Amino acid sequence: GARGCAPSTSASFPDGAAPAADPPVFSTVLVYTTSARVYVVAGTSDKSRWRILNVSRLLNADDTLDASENVGDYDEAQCARVLATIAAGNASAGGMTLVARGRALVGTLRILDAHYLLLITKRKRLGRVRGHDVFGVGATELVRIAVKDMRVDGAMPTFSTSSSKTASPAAESRAPASGDEKKLKKLLAWVDLSRGCFYSHTYGLTATLQSNVLDADAASRARRDFDSPFAWNAHVSRPLRAALGGAAAARWLVPLVHGFFERRRVSLLGKRLELVLVARRSRHFAGTRYRRRGVNARGRVANEVETEQIVDASASASASASRSSFVGATRLTRSRSAPIAVSSAVQMRGSIPVFWSQEASVVAARPEIVLSARNGERGELASARAYDATARHFDLCEARYGAPTVALSLIRSNERRRREETLRDALREALETVNEARLEAGRERVACVHWDFAKHMRRGVAGTHSRKDEKTKNDAPRPSSTSTTLGLTRLARVAAGALELVGIFAVGPRVALEAAAARHERDARG
Repeated sequence: GARGCAPSTSASFPDGAAPAADPPVFSTVLVYTTSARVYVVAGTSDKSRWRILNVSRLLNADDTLDASENVGDYDEAQCARVLATIAAGNASAGGMTLVARGRALVGTLRILDAHYLLLITKRKRLGRVRGHDVFGVGATELVRIAVKDMRVDGAMPTFSTSSSKTASPAAESRAPASGDEKKLKKLLAWVDLSRGCFYSHTYGLTATLQSNVLDADAASRARRDFDSPFAWNAHVSRPLRAALGGAAAARWLVPLVHGFFERRRVSLLGKRLELVLVARRSRHFAGTRYRRRGVNARGRVANEVETEQIVDASASASASASRSSFVGATRLTRSRSAPIAVSSAVQMRGSIPVFWSQEASVVAARPEIVLSARNGERGELASARAYDATARHFDLCEARYGAPTVALSLIRSNERRRREETLRDALREALETVNEARLEAGRERVACVHWDFAKHMRRGVAGTHSRKDEKTKNDAPRPSSTSTTLGLTRLARVAAGALELVGIFAVGPRVALEAAAARHERDARG
Protein backbone atom coordinates (compact mmCIF):
# COMPACT_ATOMS: atom_id res chain seq x y z
CA GLY A 1 0.00 0.00 0.00
CA ALA A 2 1.00 3.61 -0.42
CA ARG A 3 0.90 6.32 2.20
CA GLY A 4 -0.50 9.75 1.40
CA CYS A 5 1.29 13.07 1.45
CA ALA A 6 2.42 15.11 4.41
CA PRO A 7 -0.18 17.21 6.23
CA SER A 8 -1.18 20.40 4.47
CA THR A 9 0.91 23.28 5.74
CA SER A 10 1.71 26.69 4.34
CA ALA A 11 4.38 29.08 5.45
CA SER A 12 5.61 32.52 4.56
CA PHE A 13 8.52 34.40 6.02
CA PRO A 14 9.12 38.14 6.40
CA ASP A 15 11.61 40.01 4.30
CA GLY A 16 14.97 40.89 5.70
CA ALA A 17 15.48 37.78 7.81
CA ALA A 18 19.03 37.68 9.06
CA PRO A 19 21.00 34.94 7.28
CA ALA A 20 22.46 32.27 9.52
CA ALA A 21 26.09 31.40 9.06
CA ASP A 22 26.50 28.17 7.12
CA PRO A 23 29.01 25.61 8.39
CA PRO A 24 32.08 25.16 6.21
CA VAL A 25 31.83 22.50 3.51
CA PHE A 26 34.89 20.28 3.50
CA SER A 27 34.88 18.81 0.00
CA THR A 28 38.55 17.81 -0.21
CA VAL A 29 39.81 14.89 1.90
CA LEU A 30 43.45 13.77 2.10
CA VAL A 31 44.60 10.69 4.02
CA TYR A 32 48.20 10.52 5.29
CA THR A 33 49.80 7.68 7.25
CA THR A 34 52.80 7.41 9.53
CA SER A 35 54.09 4.39 11.41
CA ALA A 36 51.82 5.10 14.38
CA ARG A 37 48.93 7.27 13.20
CA VAL A 38 46.64 8.10 10.30
CA TYR A 39 45.94 11.78 9.60
CA VAL A 40 42.80 12.76 7.69
CA VAL A 41 42.95 16.33 6.39
CA ALA A 42 39.81 18.04 5.09
CA GLY A 43 39.59 21.40 3.34
CA THR A 44 37.06 23.68 1.70
CA SER A 45 36.95 24.09 -2.07
CA ASP A 46 38.64 27.51 -1.88
CA LYS A 47 41.37 26.07 0.42
CA SER A 48 40.72 28.75 3.01
CA ARG A 49 39.77 26.45 5.91
CA TRP A 50 41.27 23.11 6.90
CA ARG A 51 40.81 20.63 9.72
CA ILE A 52 42.86 17.63 10.82
CA LEU A 53 41.62 14.34 12.22
CA ASN A 54 44.15 11.92 13.68
CA VAL A 55 43.51 8.22 14.24
CA SER A 56 45.78 5.88 16.13
CA ARG A 57 46.75 2.71 14.29
CA LEU A 58 46.43 0.94 17.63
CA LEU A 59 42.90 0.10 18.69
CA ASN A 60 41.72 0.74 22.22
CA ALA A 61 41.51 -2.10 24.71
CA ASP A 62 37.84 -2.61 23.80
CA ASP A 63 38.73 -2.75 20.08
CA THR A 64 37.27 0.70 19.37
CA LEU A 65 38.93 3.43 17.32
CA ASP A 66 41.17 5.95 19.06
CA ALA A 67 40.40 9.10 17.06
CA SER A 68 40.34 12.81 17.84
CA GLU A 69 39.99 16.10 16.00
CA ASN A 70 42.55 18.88 16.29
CA VAL A 71 40.99 21.94 17.87
CA GLY A 72 40.13 24.80 15.54
CA ASP A 73 40.49 25.54 11.82
CA TYR A 74 43.72 26.15 9.89
CA ASP A 75 44.34 28.25 6.83
CA GLU A 76 46.29 26.67 3.99
CA ALA A 77 49.71 27.83 5.19
CA GLN A 78 49.09 26.74 8.78
CA CYS A 79 47.88 23.32 7.68
CA ALA A 80 50.97 22.88 5.51
CA ARG A 81 53.23 23.75 8.45
CA VAL A 82 51.47 21.26 10.74
CA LEU A 83 51.82 18.48 8.17
CA ALA A 84 55.47 19.34 7.60
CA THR A 85 56.08 19.14 11.35
CA ILE A 86 54.41 15.72 11.52
CA ALA A 87 56.48 14.48 8.58
CA ALA A 88 59.71 15.74 10.13
CA GLY A 89 58.89 14.13 13.48
CA ASN A 90 58.37 10.78 11.79
CA ALA A 91 61.35 10.97 9.42
CA SER A 92 63.27 8.26 11.30
CA ALA A 93 60.25 5.92 11.19
CA GLY A 94 59.49 6.17 7.50
CA GLY A 95 58.07 9.69 7.32
CA MET A 96 54.54 10.49 6.27
CA THR A 97 52.86 9.20 3.10
CA LEU A 98 49.78 10.41 1.23
CA VAL A 99 47.76 7.25 0.59
CA ALA A 100 44.35 8.50 -0.64
CA ARG A 101 42.44 11.51 -1.91
CA GLY A 102 38.71 11.85 -1.70
CA ARG A 103 35.62 14.01 -1.50
CA ALA A 104 33.79 12.80 1.62
CA LEU A 105 33.93 10.26 4.43
CA VAL A 106 31.25 7.59 4.75
CA GLY A 107 32.49 5.68 7.81
CA THR A 108 34.65 2.70 8.74
CA LEU A 109 34.37 -1.03 8.14
CA ARG A 110 35.90 -3.76 10.25
CA ILE A 111 37.29 -6.74 8.34
CA LEU A 112 38.51 -9.38 10.79
CA ASP A 113 41.07 -7.53 12.96
CA ALA A 114 41.48 -4.47 10.75
CA HIS A 115 39.52 -1.22 10.45
CA TYR A 116 39.12 0.37 7.02
CA LEU A 117 38.15 3.95 6.24
CA LEU A 118 35.43 4.13 3.56
CA LEU A 119 36.15 7.15 1.39
CA ILE A 120 34.21 8.66 -1.53
CA THR A 121 36.93 9.37 -4.10
CA LYS A 122 34.78 10.55 -7.01
CA ARG A 123 31.44 12.29 -7.14
CA LYS A 124 28.97 13.41 -9.78
CA ARG A 125 26.74 16.44 -9.41
CA LEU A 126 23.10 15.36 -9.71
CA GLY A 127 21.41 18.71 -9.22
CA ARG A 128 20.23 21.09 -6.54
CA VAL A 129 17.47 21.47 -3.99
CA ARG A 130 16.80 25.17 -3.48
CA GLY A 131 20.40 25.99 -4.33
CA HIS A 132 22.00 23.16 -2.33
CA ASP A 133 24.21 20.80 -4.30
CA VAL A 134 23.37 17.09 -4.31
CA PHE A 135 26.10 14.66 -5.37
CA GLY A 136 26.01 11.05 -6.45
CA VAL A 137 28.74 8.64 -5.44
CA GLY A 138 31.14 8.10 -8.34
CA ALA A 139 33.74 5.80 -6.77
CA THR A 140 34.87 4.68 -3.33
CA GLU A 141 38.04 3.34 -1.73
CA LEU A 142 38.82 1.35 1.41
CA VAL A 143 41.92 2.54 3.28
CA ARG A 144 43.34 0.39 6.07
CA ILE A 145 43.79 2.60 9.12
CA ALA A 146 43.96 0.46 12.27
CA VAL A 147 44.80 -3.13 13.17
CA LYS A 148 44.23 -5.08 16.36
CA ASP A 149 47.23 -6.40 18.35
CA MET A 150 49.87 -4.37 16.54
CA ARG A 151 52.12 -4.26 19.59
CA VAL A 152 54.32 -7.22 20.51
CA ASP A 153 55.72 -6.99 24.07
CA GLY A 154 55.10 -3.27 24.10
CA ALA A 155 56.97 -2.57 20.82
CA MET A 156 55.81 -1.95 17.30
CA PRO A 157 56.29 -5.08 15.17
CA THR A 158 58.04 -5.19 11.82
CA PHE A 159 55.41 -5.41 9.09
CA SER A 160 55.88 -7.87 6.28
CA THR A 161 53.96 -9.09 3.26
CA SER A 162 53.25 -12.68 2.33
CA SER A 163 56.61 -12.79 0.50
CA SER A 164 58.41 -11.92 3.79
CA LYS A 165 59.78 -8.66 2.40
CA THR A 166 59.81 -5.75 4.81
CA ALA A 167 57.06 -3.23 4.05
CA SER A 168 56.59 0.30 5.27
CA PRO A 169 53.90 0.95 7.88
CA ALA A 170 52.03 3.14 5.42
CA ALA A 171 51.92 0.33 2.87
CA GLU A 172 50.84 -2.13 5.54
CA SER A 173 47.92 0.10 6.51
CA ARG A 174 46.62 -0.20 2.95
CA ALA A 175 47.34 -3.84 2.15
CA PRO A 176 45.38 -6.70 3.74
CA ALA A 177 47.35 -8.53 6.41
CA SER A 178 46.07 -12.00 5.54
CA GLY A 179 44.54 -13.98 2.75
CA ASP A 180 41.17 -14.17 4.51
CA GLU A 181 41.11 -10.42 4.94
CA LYS A 182 41.95 -9.97 1.29
CA LYS A 183 39.09 -12.27 0.24
CA LEU A 184 36.58 -10.42 2.39
CA LYS A 185 37.72 -7.07 1.07
CA LYS A 186 37.33 -8.38 -2.47
CA LEU A 187 33.78 -9.44 -1.69
CA LEU A 188 33.01 -5.96 -0.36
CA ALA A 189 34.26 -4.50 -3.64
CA TRP A 190 31.11 -5.93 -5.26
CA VAL A 191 29.02 -3.46 -3.25
CA ASP A 192 28.80 -0.62 -5.75
CA LEU A 193 27.82 2.59 -3.96
CA SER A 194 27.79 4.47 -7.26
CA ARG A 195 24.43 2.87 -8.08
CA GLY A 196 21.74 4.90 -6.37
CA CYS A 197 23.68 6.49 -3.48
CA PHE A 198 23.78 10.28 -3.09
CA TYR A 199 24.50 12.90 -0.44
CA SER A 200 24.66 16.62 0.27
CA HIS A 201 27.00 18.60 2.52
CA THR A 202 24.50 21.38 3.26
CA TYR A 203 20.98 19.97 2.85
CA GLY A 204 19.25 17.33 4.99
CA LEU A 205 18.41 14.75 2.34
CA THR A 206 17.16 12.28 4.94
CA ALA A 207 14.30 14.69 5.78
CA THR A 208 11.54 16.27 3.72
CA LEU A 209 11.52 19.87 2.54
CA GLN A 210 8.88 20.63 5.18
CA SER A 211 11.17 19.49 7.99
CA ASN A 212 14.12 21.37 6.53
CA VAL A 213 12.16 24.62 6.20
CA LEU A 214 10.00 24.82 9.31
CA ASP A 215 12.25 23.40 12.00
CA ALA A 216 15.79 24.79 12.16
CA ASP A 217 16.79 22.18 14.72
CA ALA A 218 15.33 19.37 12.63
CA ALA A 219 17.17 20.61 9.54
CA SER A 220 20.43 20.76 11.46
CA ARG A 221 19.84 17.24 12.74
CA ALA A 222 19.00 16.00 9.24
CA ARG A 223 22.46 16.97 7.99
CA ARG A 224 23.96 14.65 10.58
CA ASP A 225 21.04 12.30 11.23
CA PHE A 226 22.70 8.92 10.83
CA ASP A 227 19.94 7.23 12.84
CA SER A 228 17.35 8.13 10.22
CA PRO A 229 15.76 5.17 8.39
CA PHE A 230 17.11 6.71 5.19
CA ALA A 231 20.77 7.04 6.25
CA TRP A 232 22.38 3.92 4.80
CA ASN A 233 25.76 4.50 6.45
CA ALA A 234 24.27 4.47 9.96
CA HIS A 235 26.22 1.34 10.95
CA VAL A 236 29.56 2.09 9.29
CA SER A 237 29.60 5.65 10.65
CA ARG A 238 29.04 4.53 14.25
CA PRO A 239 32.71 3.86 15.21
CA LEU A 240 33.85 7.35 14.19
CA ARG A 241 30.77 8.98 15.70
CA ALA A 242 31.44 7.23 19.00
CA ALA A 243 35.10 8.26 18.96
CA LEU A 244 34.61 11.89 17.91
CA GLY A 245 31.24 12.83 19.36
CA GLY A 246 28.24 14.20 17.49
CA ALA A 247 29.41 17.75 16.75
CA ALA A 248 32.83 16.74 15.40
CA ALA A 249 31.47 13.75 13.50
CA ALA A 250 28.99 16.02 11.69
CA ARG A 251 31.93 17.91 10.17
CA TRP A 252 33.59 14.76 8.85
CA LEU A 253 30.81 12.38 7.87
CA VAL A 254 27.88 12.77 5.47
CA PRO A 255 24.61 10.79 5.65
CA LEU A 256 24.35 8.59 2.56
CA VAL A 257 20.91 8.15 0.99
CA HIS A 258 20.06 5.22 -1.28
CA GLY A 259 17.35 5.69 -3.88
CA PHE A 260 16.79 8.11 -6.75
CA PHE A 261 17.36 11.82 -7.34
CA GLU A 262 16.60 13.86 -10.44
CA ARG A 263 16.05 17.54 -11.16
CA ARG A 264 14.37 18.88 -14.29
CA ARG A 265 13.60 22.35 -15.58
CA VAL A 266 10.26 22.64 -17.37
CA SER A 267 8.02 25.37 -18.74
CA LEU A 268 4.31 25.44 -17.91
CA LEU A 269 2.14 28.10 -19.55
CA GLY A 270 5.21 30.24 -20.05
CA LYS A 271 6.35 29.94 -16.45
CA ARG A 272 9.63 28.22 -15.68
CA LEU A 273 9.55 25.57 -12.97
CA GLU A 274 12.03 23.28 -11.33
CA LEU A 275 10.89 19.75 -10.56
CA VAL A 276 12.87 17.65 -8.09
CA LEU A 277 12.05 14.01 -7.45
CA VAL A 278 13.70 12.35 -4.46
CA ALA A 279 13.14 8.70 -3.57
CA ARG A 280 14.62 7.56 -0.26
CA ARG A 281 14.82 3.85 0.41
CA SER A 282 14.62 2.78 4.06
CA ARG A 283 17.47 0.68 5.43
CA HIS A 284 15.08 -1.14 7.77
CA PHE A 285 13.77 -4.52 6.58
CA ALA A 286 15.22 -4.05 3.10
CA GLY A 287 16.02 -6.92 0.78
CA THR A 288 15.62 -8.47 -2.63
CA ARG A 289 12.36 -9.57 -4.21
CA TYR A 290 10.68 -12.54 -2.47
CA ARG A 291 13.27 -12.36 0.34
CA ARG A 292 11.58 -9.49 2.14
CA ARG A 293 7.80 -9.31 2.38
CA GLY A 294 5.24 -7.91 4.78
CA VAL A 295 6.00 -6.27 8.12
CA ASN A 296 8.32 -7.12 11.01
CA ALA A 297 7.49 -7.03 14.71
CA ARG A 298 8.69 -3.41 14.98
CA GLY A 299 6.25 -2.19 12.36
CA ARG A 300 8.80 -1.73 9.58
CA VAL A 301 7.51 -2.85 6.19
CA ALA A 302 9.68 -4.50 3.58
CA ASN A 303 11.36 -2.28 1.01
CA GLU A 304 9.88 0.99 2.19
CA VAL A 305 10.52 3.97 -0.11
CA GLU A 306 9.64 7.59 0.65
CA THR A 307 9.10 9.66 -2.50
CA GLU A 308 9.04 13.45 -2.45
CA GLN A 309 8.14 15.73 -5.33
CA ILE A 310 9.34 19.32 -4.99
CA VAL A 311 7.99 22.00 -7.33
CA ASP A 312 9.88 25.28 -7.28
CA ALA A 313 8.01 28.08 -9.05
CA SER A 314 10.11 30.91 -7.62
CA ALA A 315 11.32 33.59 -9.97
CA SER A 316 14.81 32.41 -9.05
CA ALA A 317 14.08 28.80 -10.02
CA SER A 318 16.01 29.15 -13.24
CA ALA A 319 19.76 29.06 -13.61
CA SER A 320 20.03 32.06 -11.29
CA ALA A 321 19.00 30.02 -8.23
CA SER A 322 21.46 30.53 -5.45
CA ARG A 323 22.04 29.36 -1.92
CA SER A 324 21.11 32.79 -0.57
CA SER A 325 17.43 31.95 -1.12
CA PHE A 326 17.72 29.07 1.34
CA VAL A 327 19.51 30.03 4.52
CA GLY A 328 21.42 27.29 6.29
CA ALA A 329 19.17 24.64 4.73
CA THR A 330 16.58 25.53 7.36
CA ARG A 331 14.74 28.68 6.44
CA LEU A 332 13.36 30.22 3.26
CA THR A 333 13.59 33.97 2.84
CA ARG A 334 11.77 36.18 0.38
CA SER A 335 13.71 38.82 -1.48
CA ARG A 336 12.02 41.81 -3.10
CA SER A 337 12.89 40.66 -6.63
CA ALA A 338 12.35 36.90 -6.28
CA PRO A 339 9.43 35.80 -4.05
CA ILE A 340 9.60 32.22 -2.85
CA ALA A 341 7.03 29.80 -4.28
CA VAL A 342 7.86 26.16 -3.58
CA SER A 343 5.77 23.11 -2.68
CA SER A 344 6.36 19.53 -1.64
CA ALA A 345 4.22 16.39 -1.77
CA VAL A 346 5.35 13.20 -0.04
CA GLN A 347 4.19 9.61 -0.24
CA MET A 348 5.53 6.34 1.11
CA ARG A 349 5.25 2.91 -0.47
CA GLY A 350 5.99 -0.44 1.07
CA SER A 351 4.93 -4.03 1.37
CA ILE A 352 1.45 -4.94 2.70
CA PRO A 353 1.79 -4.43 6.50
CA VAL A 354 0.81 -7.92 7.66
CA PHE A 355 2.95 -11.01 8.28
CA TRP A 356 3.35 -12.82 4.95
CA SER A 357 6.10 -14.31 2.81
CA GLN A 358 6.93 -15.97 -0.51
CA GLU A 359 9.38 -18.76 -1.18
CA ALA A 360 11.63 -17.97 -4.13
CA SER A 361 11.78 -20.85 -6.59
CA VAL A 362 13.34 -21.45 -9.99
CA VAL A 363 10.35 -23.65 -10.85
CA ALA A 364 7.43 -21.42 -9.85
CA ALA A 365 7.35 -18.10 -11.69
CA ARG A 366 4.80 -16.79 -9.16
CA PRO A 367 5.59 -18.26 -5.74
CA GLU A 368 2.72 -18.95 -3.38
CA ILE A 369 1.78 -16.29 -0.85
CA VAL A 370 1.99 -17.60 2.70
CA LEU A 371 0.26 -15.75 5.53
CA SER A 372 1.99 -16.30 8.84
CA ALA A 373 1.92 -15.13 12.44
CA ARG A 374 4.91 -13.90 14.39
CA ASN A 375 7.32 -16.66 15.43
CA GLY A 376 5.01 -19.32 14.09
CA GLU A 377 2.28 -18.60 16.69
CA ARG A 378 -1.29 -19.61 15.92
CA GLY A 379 -4.78 -18.76 17.06
CA GLU A 380 -6.36 -15.52 18.27
CA LEU A 381 -3.26 -14.47 20.22
CA ALA A 382 -1.13 -14.77 17.10
CA SER A 383 -3.64 -12.69 15.10
CA ALA A 384 -3.70 -10.00 17.78
CA ARG A 385 0.08 -9.76 17.77
CA ALA A 386 0.10 -9.64 13.98
CA TYR A 387 -2.30 -6.72 14.14
CA ASP A 388 -0.04 -5.07 16.73
CA ALA A 389 2.70 -4.96 14.10
CA THR A 390 0.25 -3.40 11.63
CA ALA A 391 -0.74 -0.81 14.24
CA ARG A 392 2.93 -0.01 14.92
CA HIS A 393 3.50 0.55 11.21
CA PHE A 394 0.73 3.14 10.95
CA ASP A 395 1.88 4.72 14.22
CA LEU A 396 5.30 5.21 12.62
CA CYS A 397 3.67 6.76 9.54
CA GLU A 398 1.61 9.13 11.67
CA ALA A 399 4.61 10.11 13.79
CA ARG A 400 6.61 10.93 10.66
CA TYR A 401 3.96 12.61 8.51
CA GLY A 402 1.02 13.44 10.80
CA ALA A 403 -2.66 12.56 10.46
CA PRO A 404 -4.66 11.57 8.53
CA THR A 405 -3.12 8.47 7.02
CA VAL A 406 -4.43 7.32 3.65
CA ALA A 407 -3.40 3.87 2.39
CA LEU A 408 -3.76 2.75 -1.22
CA SER A 409 -3.81 -1.00 -1.85
CA LEU A 410 -2.95 -1.99 -5.43
CA ILE A 411 -3.30 -5.78 -5.07
CA ARG A 412 -5.60 -7.86 -7.26
CA SER A 413 -9.22 -8.75 -6.56
CA ASN A 414 -11.61 -11.33 -8.04
CA GLU A 415 -8.88 -13.73 -9.10
CA ARG A 416 -9.74 -17.08 -10.64
CA ARG A 417 -7.26 -18.68 -8.29
CA ARG A 418 -6.96 -16.84 -5.00
CA ARG A 419 -3.47 -15.49 -4.44
CA GLU A 420 -3.32 -11.76 -3.80
CA GLU A 421 -6.91 -11.79 -2.59
CA THR A 422 -5.75 -13.49 0.59
CA LEU A 423 -3.54 -10.47 1.26
CA ARG A 424 -6.41 -8.12 0.52
CA ASP A 425 -8.60 -9.89 3.07
CA ALA A 426 -5.81 -9.99 5.66
CA LEU A 427 -5.19 -6.24 5.25
CA ARG A 428 -8.89 -5.47 5.58
CA GLU A 429 -9.17 -7.50 8.78
CA ALA A 430 -6.04 -5.90 10.21
CA LEU A 431 -7.27 -2.38 9.46
CA GLU A 432 -10.66 -3.12 11.02
CA THR A 433 -8.93 -4.14 14.23
CA VAL A 434 -6.48 -1.22 14.15
CA ASN A 435 -9.19 1.36 13.46
CA GLU A 436 -11.41 -0.02 16.22
CA ALA A 437 -8.58 0.46 18.72
CA ARG A 438 -7.86 3.94 17.34
CA LEU A 439 -11.47 5.05 17.68
CA GLU A 440 -11.56 3.82 21.29
CA ALA A 441 -8.45 5.90 21.97
CA GLY A 442 -9.94 8.97 20.27
CA ARG A 443 -7.49 8.84 17.36
CA GLU A 444 -8.20 9.33 13.68
CA ARG A 445 -8.77 6.13 11.74
CA VAL A 446 -6.59 4.93 8.87
CA ALA A 447 -8.36 5.32 5.53
CA CYS A 448 -7.72 2.64 2.91
CA VAL A 449 -8.62 2.55 -0.78
CA HIS A 450 -8.55 -0.88 -2.47
CA TRP A 451 -7.75 -0.30 -6.14
CA ASP A 452 -7.01 -3.29 -8.39
CA PHE A 453 -4.10 -1.90 -10.37
CA ALA A 454 -3.90 -4.75 -12.91
CA LYS A 455 -7.65 -4.63 -13.58
CA HIS A 456 -7.75 -0.88 -14.15
CA MET A 457 -4.70 -1.00 -16.43
CA ARG A 458 -6.52 -3.53 -18.67
CA ARG A 459 -9.87 -1.74 -18.79
CA GLY A 460 -10.70 0.29 -21.86
CA VAL A 461 -8.40 -1.53 -24.27
CA ALA A 462 -11.23 -2.98 -26.37
CA GLY A 463 -12.96 0.37 -26.66
CA THR A 464 -9.87 2.07 -28.00
CA HIS A 465 -9.25 -0.38 -30.86
CA SER A 466 -10.98 -0.41 -34.23
CA ARG A 467 -13.68 -2.93 -34.97
CA LYS A 468 -12.60 -6.32 -36.27
CA ASP A 469 -14.31 -5.88 -39.62
CA GLU A 470 -12.36 -2.65 -40.18
CA LYS A 471 -8.99 -4.29 -39.68
CA THR A 472 -6.85 -5.58 -42.49
CA LYS A 473 -3.76 -7.71 -42.58
CA ASN A 474 -1.69 -4.65 -43.38
CA ASP A 475 -2.89 -2.72 -40.35
CA ALA A 476 -0.04 -1.80 -37.99
CA PRO A 477 -0.54 -2.99 -34.39
CA ARG A 478 -2.00 -0.43 -32.06
CA PRO A 479 0.35 0.82 -29.34
CA SER A 480 -0.29 -0.85 -25.98
CA SER A 481 0.34 2.43 -24.18
CA THR A 482 -3.34 3.40 -24.63
CA SER A 483 -4.53 1.19 -21.78
CA THR A 484 -1.59 2.30 -19.68
CA THR A 485 -2.46 5.96 -20.20
CA LEU A 486 -6.12 5.36 -19.30
CA GLY A 487 -5.14 3.36 -16.22
CA LEU A 488 -2.74 6.02 -15.00
CA THR A 489 -5.41 8.69 -15.57
CA ARG A 490 -7.77 6.76 -13.31
CA LEU A 491 -5.00 6.37 -10.73
CA ALA A 492 -4.39 10.13 -10.86
CA ARG A 493 -8.01 10.70 -9.80
CA VAL A 494 -7.48 8.42 -6.81
CA ALA A 495 -4.28 10.28 -5.92
CA ALA A 496 -6.11 13.60 -6.20
CA GLY A 497 -8.65 12.35 -3.67
CA ALA A 498 -5.84 11.45 -1.27
CA LEU A 499 -4.30 14.90 -1.71
CA GLU A 500 -7.66 16.44 -0.82
CA LEU A 501 -7.44 14.71 2.56
CA VAL A 502 -3.77 15.14 3.43
CA GLY A 503 -2.80 18.23 1.42
CA ILE A 504 0.65 19.42 0.38
CA PHE A 505 3.30 21.63 1.95
CA ALA A 506 3.63 25.05 0.31
CA VAL A 507 5.70 28.18 0.91
CA GLY A 508 4.90 31.45 -0.82
CA PRO A 509 3.56 34.98 -0.44
CA ARG A 510 0.72 34.92 2.10
CA VAL A 511 -1.72 36.72 -0.22
CA ALA A 512 -1.17 34.22 -3.02
CA LEU A 513 -1.58 31.25 -0.69
CA GLU A 514 -4.79 32.61 0.82
CA ALA A 515 -6.24 33.29 -2.65
CA ALA A 516 -5.37 29.76 -3.77
CA ALA A 517 -6.99 28.30 -0.64
CA ALA A 518 -10.15 30.31 -1.27
CA ARG A 519 -10.35 29.09 -4.89
CA HIS A 520 -9.85 25.52 -3.71
CA GLU A 521 -12.65 25.86 -1.15
CA ARG A 522 -15.06 27.25 -3.80
CA ASP A 523 -14.20 24.39 -6.17
CA ALA A 524 -14.76 21.85 -3.41
CA ARG A 525 -18.25 23.25 -2.76
CA GLY A 526 -19.00 22.95 -6.47
